[in-house]
Amino acid sequence: MAENVKCTIFDIKKYAIHDGPGIRTTLFFKGCPMSCIWCHNPEGISMLPEVVYDSSRCIGCGECVAICPEKALTIHSAFAMENSGNDTEDLTFFNETSDSVTEASAFVMKHSGSVTEGSVSVVKNKILCAFCGECVKRCPSTAQERVGKVFRVAELLQLIENDLPFYETSGGGVTFSGGEPLMQWKALLALLKGCKDLDIHTAVDTSGFASRDVIRRVAPYTDLFLFDLKIMDDNLHRKYTGVSNEMILSNLELLALLGASVIIRIPLIHKVNDDDKNLNACGSFLASLTGIKDVNLLPFHDFQKSKYKKFGITYRAENLSSPTESGIADAIKKLSSFGLNVNC
Repeated sequence: MAENVKCTIFDIKKYAIHDGPGIRTTLFFKGCPMSCIWCHNPEGISMLPEVVYDSSRCIGCGECVAICPEKALTIHSAFAMENSGNDTEDLTFFNETSDSVTEASAFVMKHSGSVTEGSVSVVKNKILCAFCGECVKRCPSTAQERVGKVFRVAELLQLIENDLPFYETSGGGVTFSGGEPLMQWKALLALLKGCKDLDIHTAVDTSGFASRDVIRRVAPYTDLFLFDLKIMDDNLHRKYTGVSNEMILSNLELLALLGASVIIRIPLIHKVNDDDKNLNACGSFLASLTGIKDVNLLPFHDFQKSKYKKFGITYRAENLSSPTESGIADAIKKLSSFGLNVNC
């Protein structure tokens, strides 16, 4: 049965007001086929559940090391020790793989008197880790965190139905985001159909990077598509997102032919896609599509930077910057000249 189809979700945001009309519940699907340099949700890249570590929260107690059944965790402590022979300081490293929590904690306290950020960290052997989550359960400071949970469609529909009164009074509904929800299209389709049975408004927030067959399957049950349009030049699109935009543009054309309700979302990034050439290409393309007039600009920010360290992913957006206020105004003016309704 469709209700038994499973999917991996990394976040569920209730009372959302920026992911479609009214008050909404937004479900974030885990997994994305693209690799955008500016990705704001690195937790949505891998489709698999993950256990991540935040060193800034670690108190060096060693509880996670002791409980790990696979011996995949190691405490690495680094302390400045005065060298008796001169005035310089040596950095002493300690690796603790013992089952004794007290030994690990005692070492930390003996050499530093306290634990500060950077003085201790837990290193995980990803090959040994079975993602059982025992370290998450044991960690007293929430430094170890599980990201992503497998749900049955029936569970999610029950959660969605619980907020039905909020949708009815506000004209809201449910938004399926990610990651890329179309990567788990079978579960997405079951959820969309379930929402339609409950007469709940549905929105799909997508990059558009999926097969035409998947688009055709989900479109009849989707009241609104929030469709990302990043860069028109295919070579630049490959450079910044890792994939061609041919299928994306083709799918947007398909949605227009199907008469789908679509709001275009453009992540606006200075010196990446806010130039006249790209904006003119975007405006011209969108103006050629029947029924697609609404555009939301989403200026780049780096609020997501701290997430990358937890996931052990290199942050590649260091050289990217937000557009200026005048740059945003120019983009709005440029796109509006094509008869589009542009907001920011």
